[in-house]
Amino acid sequence: MLAVSNQALCGGGARNIGFHFVVNFPVGTDGTVIAFKTPTDFGLGGISYLDGEIMVTETSDIWEGGSSTKLDFTTPPLNRGNH
Repeated sequence: MLAVSNQALCGGGARNIGFHFVVNFPVGTDGTVIAFKTPTDFGLGGISYLDGEIMVTETSDIWEGGSSTKLDFTTPPLNRGNH
């Protein structure tokens, strides 16, 4: 994820870019709880989903040099299987 940038993907100077990242992961034990850290650095907010459900929404700018915690979340207990 270190090399993802709108300048590289859209020829520089691009504005109003949206990103959608999907990360699939397995859970081996029922009841597992995972803390997700999403150190974003972009404006106009974002949403973190888990299994199609919104975990956290932020509508303010997230210009924090990659140190924002605004989209971090901890899962509810997860069932075994892929998420």
